[in-house]
Amino acid sequence: VAELVGVVIDIWTRVLGLEADEIDQHDDFFSCGGHSLAAVQVAMELQARLGVEVSISDIFHHLTPAELARWLSTPADSGPRPTPREPGGDYPLSYAQESLWILHQLAPESLAYNAPHAFRLRGPLDVAALEWALGQVVAGHEALRTTFAMTRQGPVQRVAEPGPFVLPVVETADPLERVMEEYRRPFDLSAGPPVRPILYRVSPVEHVLLFLVHHIVFDGWSAAIFWRELCGHYRARIEEGSASDAARGRQVEGGPERVQCVDYARWERAALSGERLERLTAYWRERLAGAADQALPTDLPRPRRPRFEGAQHVFDLSADVRDLCLATGTTPHMVYLAAFQLWLARHTGLPDVVTGSVVSGRARAEVAELIGHFVNTVAVRTDLSGAKTFTDVLLRVRGNLLGAYEHQELPLSLLTSRLGFGRRQPFGALFTLHDQRLLESADDGLPGVSAERLAVPLGTAQFDLALEVTDLGGHARAVLEYDTALFRPETVATLAAELRRLVTEVVTCPDLPLTAAP
Repeated sequence: VAELVGVVIDIWTRVLGLEADEIDQHDDFFSCGGHSLAAVQVAMELQARLGVEVSISDIFHHLTPAELARWLSTPADSGPRPTPREPGGDYPLSYAQESLWILHQLAPESLAYNAPHAFRLRGPLDVAALEWALGQVVAGHEALRTTFAMTRQGPVQRVAEPGPFVLPVVETADPLERVMEEYRRPFDLSAGPPVRPILYRVSPVEHVLLFLVHHIVFDGWSAAIFWRELCGHYRARIEEGSASDAARGRQVEGGPERVQCVDYARWERAALSGERLERLTAYWRERLAGAADQALPTDLPRPRRPRFEGAQHVFDLSADVRDLCLATGTTPHMVYLAAFQLWLARHTGLPDVVTGSVVSGRARAEVAELIGHFVNTVAVRTDLSGAKTFTDVLLRVRGNLLGAYEHQELPLSLLTSRLGFGRRQPFGALFTLHDQRLLESADDGLPGVSAERLAVPLGTAQFDLALEVTDLGGHARAVLEYDTALFRPETVATLAAELRRLVTEVVTCPDLPLTAAP
C-alpha cells in the first residue's frame, strides 16, 4: 500500500501542479485543488500506470492518497481492453457515432453538428510550417481521415491512409464572413473528409485559421488535443527549419500500433453485452422509473419535425464557487448543475428533475489522447422534495452525479432504446461544464504568433434548452442555447437573468432557506 500511496501522490503532483512535499497521504483531493477534470486525468493515469479499471467516481469516493491506495490494493478485474486491429476493412461505428450518423441521414443539410474552431493569428506566421503541422495532426488521428458508409450490415466507418496534406489559403478582408460561409456548407460523411481546414489571409501579419470538423469525429476534449498537438508540431517545424529533411521525414506521434477510434468502437460493441449490459441497463431503468415528462413551458408550439435552428444568450456568473466546493466536497460541475436543477424545478413545477449532463466518455486511458467522438450524456435525476437549503440540494446532486459517473458506460442512444424512450430524451434540458484548464494551457502557443479563439455564432440547437458553463476559476461564462422554434429571445434573456440571480444567492448563502432564494 505504501508504494501505491507514492504512485497516487506522484500522479496528483503532475495533474494538480503541486510539489510532492505539498501533498500528504491524508490530504483531501479537493483541498489540494482537485476538480472534475483533474479526477478524470487522475483516473486515466492510474489506469495507464497500474493497468486497473479506475473511474472518476472512484476518485471521489476515495479522496485521500491513503484511501485511494488501499482501494487500489484490491482492484476489480478491468476485463478486456481496446487493442489495435489490423489495418483496412470496414468497422462498426461506436454507439455515439451511430446516433449522430442517423441524425445526419434524417437531416443531411443540417448544420447542428458542424463544429467550427476558429483562431485569429497575429504575427509573422510561417504558413508552410502550419500546413505541415496540420498534416501531422491529421496523419496521427484516424478519426480525421474517416468516412461513413451504409452497407447491408449497417453503417460502417472506413479509414483512409495518410496522404499529402494541403492547407487552402484564401485572401480576404472579411475573414469572419468567410468562416460563416464555410460553416454553412454541410459535410458529406460518405465522401469525406470529415474536416475542412482553411487559412484566411488578411495581411502578412494577420490570419484566421478555421478548423471545421463534423462532431461525429471530434468532441470538446478533442479540441484541446488538437490545439496542443498543432502547436507542438509547429514549434518542432520552426526549430528544425522549414527545409529540414529530418523534420519532413519524422514519423508522427502514434501510428498503427496505437489504439484508434475504430478500435474503441469494436471494443465498445463487444464490452456492452451480456451481464455488463444488463447491469448497466438495470441501474438506469431503476433510476429513471416513474420520471415525469421534463418538458419546459415554451413560447411557441412544438413543430412536427425538429429544425435544429437555435440561438445563444451569453451572460456572466460572477459568484466564486470555490469556497463552497471546498466546504462541501463538491466540484464546480456539481454546484452549477445543482443550481440549474433547482431553477428547472421552479419553472416546470416538478420537484423531481431529470437533466442531461455531458461527460467526456473517456473513462479508459487508451483514448485519453485521441481525437474522436467519445462524449456521452448521462441523465441526472434529483428529487428536491424536502430540501430546505441549497446545501441539501447540492449534496443530493453530488450523490446522483457520482452514481451517473459509475454507470456512464451505457451510451445515451442505447439507454433510450433499451428503456423504451424511442427518439425521446429522458431529460428536458442539457447541462455542460467546460473547464478553461482543458481548453487552454500556458505551454500551448505558436512561437512569435498570438492566437485568439474566435466565437462563431452557430445558429443551431440540438436540444430545447441547453446551459453551457465555462469555469474560469473565480467566475464563469454561461451560454443558454435554445431552440428558436420554441423560445423567443426576450424569454431566454429573462430566464438567464433569473438563473444568474439564483446562482449568486445560493453560492453566497448556501444555507439560506430555499423559500428565501430568488
